[in-house]
Amino acid sequence: MTETPRLTVVVPTHNRRAAVLRLLDALSCQTAAPSTFNAVVVVDGSSDGTAETLRARTFPYPLEVVEQPSLGPAAARNEGARRASGQILLFLDDDMQPSAQVVAAHLALHGDTDDRIGIGVLTPIVEGDSLFAKILRYWWMDMQEVIHRPGHRFSFKDLLSGHFSIARSRFGALAGFDTGLHCHEDYELGFRAIAAGMEFRVARGAEALHHDDSTIDKVFRRKFEEGVADVALARRHPGLIRGLPFAWQGHASRKKRALRRVAWSASAAADALARSLQRTLPVYEAASLRFRWRALLEALLEYWYWRGIADVLHHPGRLQALLASAPDGPEPMTVDLASGIGAAEAQLDACRPAAARLVYGVDSVTTIPAYPGYEPLRGAHLRPLLARWCPVPYLEVAARRGEIPRAFLPFVSRLEPL
Repeated sequence: MTETPRLTVVVPTHNRRAAVLRLLDALSCQTAAPSTFNAVVVVDGSSDGTAETLRARTFPYPLEVVEQPSLGPAAARNEGARRASGQILLFLDDDMQPSAQVVAAHLALHGDTDDRIGIGVLTPIVEGDSLFAKILRYWWMDMQEVIHRPGHRFSFKDLLSGHFSIARSRFGALAGFDTGLHCHEDYELGFRAIAAGMEFRVARGAEALHHDDSTIDKVFRRKFEEGVADVALARRHPGLIRGLPFAWQGHASRKKRALRRVAWSASAAADALARSLQRTLPVYEAASLRFRWRALLEALLEYWYWRGIADVLHHPGRLQALLASAPDGPEPMTVDLASGIGAAEAQLDACRPAAARLVYGVDSVTTIPAYPGYEPLRGAHLRPLLARWCPVPYLEVAARRGEIPRAFLPFVSRLEPL
């Protein structure tokens, strides 16, 4: 009798035959027994012979190859999940090269519970030594460093569709990916998963090389798509509005505000100007004008993001109406640090508030707001938040209460938060 695998690897692919073969070959080297997992590759409208090539190959684990018209990666992932037989779904994009421990690490993380989402570890592989390649590598590495910090507070943005795992029953209860989105469909699923009480955890040991072949042109197109997608996210989930970049308008420089006004024109002339400025990037790089190169890149990213928003909303007044539809956040729960950090941590674990007002007796320390799309506060979040964001207010209050020597304060007050 054939053993039913515990885990199914779901891989969507489109015209990337060599990449998906690299991924499947890496799965052949897993430390987990081949009987514990299988794979479903959904070929989404490819014309490069991917399906035929995969069917001609044999692997030590069961592989099902599914073909569908070009419906997009969200629909491909949903179809792969529908075909899956494993209790756990492991989603991998075709540009991933999983290490030998990936399947075992995701199996271990889920154990006997179905309320976790396993966040995979990505190591970027970006060819070249251009400024753009360096920026791309840094972006991926910084994102990975953040989620590994002790006490990291997970948010909807931490779920990346390229490498994560979830119980098949919970994925079905969430109704899978929203196929109406062509970008940020993973963020949208992450938002609903957190709202449903699911716990995000980094799957330790589940490392994969991410072969990112992005170009500047591709990144600008992606920024446009992100603007379009963020409007759709806001309309679907008003509670997420204040957590989306377009809601942070007060934090932009004068130059960026000017770019937004140009983007709202949604004119062919404005797009032509942006493409003309893009041709200046290699000139700056050749002249070693790195700061100007970086400033122009960020300005163009800003332009194309707002160009996507303008393409959907057409007028700033509609954006203001969308922002006005955001609901008020919950009132923060009061947490008194006077009884000790341990007691405050236990209170957070017991109540799991979205926001907290930290006090020390009658003295106010700080307020941790309810960030849209973030997991409820846990005890493990408290010490990193105190150390990183409000060390001086906390120590000043503690000193007034006689908890630390006042002689330390002149040194502490000169420190910037980390």
